[in-house]
Amino acid sequence: MVSFAQPLFWQIRYLVIGLSKKNYKPSVAELHHLISLYGYDAQVFFLRTLIEEVQVQDPKHGSGGGRDQLKLQLLQSELRELETEELFGPLLCQAIESTRERGGALSEETLTQLCKVAKLQLRPQLALAVAGLQSTNEYSCREAGKFLRAKLRELLSPGGRGHRLSEPLLHALLAALRGQELDDSIIEERDRESFSKQLIDLHPDIDMSRSPIAGLIHLQ
Repeated sequence: MVSFAQPLFWQIRYLVIGLSKKNYKPSVAELHHLISLYGYDAQVFFLRTLIEEVQVQDPKHGSGGGRDQLKLQLLQSELRELETEELFGPLLCQAIESTRERGGALSEETLTQLCKVAKLQLRPQLALAVAGLQSTNEYSCREAGKFLRAKLRELLSPGGRGHRLSEPLLHALLAALRGQELDDSIIEERDRESFSKQLIDLHPDIDMSRSPIAGLIHLQ
């Protein structure tokens, strides 16, 4: 860990904990300035602190009632800004795994609750699930697989088919369905093949022969 990290993290936590209506704008501006200076690690710790302070994993708060509304508002705003970024999934997974409550692991329940509290749309939820499959924690991988299974069923249901996926996310989902992280105890092989075919059929506008997805066409 670089020498500036500990004082930097103290400052980020201090700013988040001390948020009030009076200091909200200057505090958020300073947080964003720190992230622009120190990058990825600062962003992860910022999200980790917000998740802890909002008490995402406390079910008694439901979808928002009882939580610190300023911090909840900031968490929702930050995730909306980040959700189209390539590193959205890995960044958020790392933030969740580093929280004090999780002890280094994801859970399907935590992922579901976070997405509900943060009001994430289905596309970033799928990106989060795919990223969770790459965790070095075996338990996290299995729980992310369960979460992915639920989100794919939601996407491919009659009510979810209006969600269009970007080509990189589609490719990532198809690759995940071929990966070793998803064994039959999480998603059976026939279901993986069915999911893959439906995903491809939902995106006829993507020229598979000229895209990174071309090598996965045989999944149909």
